[in-house]
Amino acid sequence: MSLLVDIASLLTAESNIYYGDLPDQPDSLIALYLTGGFDSTHTLGVQAPSNENPTLQIRIRDSSFATGLARAEAIKDVLDGKTSTTINSNNYISIFMIGDINQLARDSWNRANFTLNFQIKVKRG
Repeated sequence: MSLLVDIASLLTAESNIYYGDLPDQPDSLIALYLTGGFDSTHTLGVQAPSNENPTLQIRIRDSSFATGLARAEAIKDVLDGKTSTTINSNNYISIFMIGDINQLARDSWNRANFTLNFQIKVKRG
């Protein structure tokens, strides 16, 4: 879970952050999910991977469409294109957004939902 905690620590303007869970309440929240990723990068002659390439999805839910979209845009601004960053002793080489903000259908309580997807490269070892 350290990847989720690390990324959440960059989202200082956000509250109600959940990891791998989307509870019914509160109406306004963000949820971070591990979504697999890509093959690790190995250096010749080294058994353990030198870089890992996970992916992450962030889901934003809000009772207001405009507020939810603004929060998604703010998260995009914070994370997309971040390079050479150390978070909680982990060396993040890059964080890049995959695609753009996705608008999902409103849920059964008429709350707006958005997702953002990120490809991350983190140095191990």
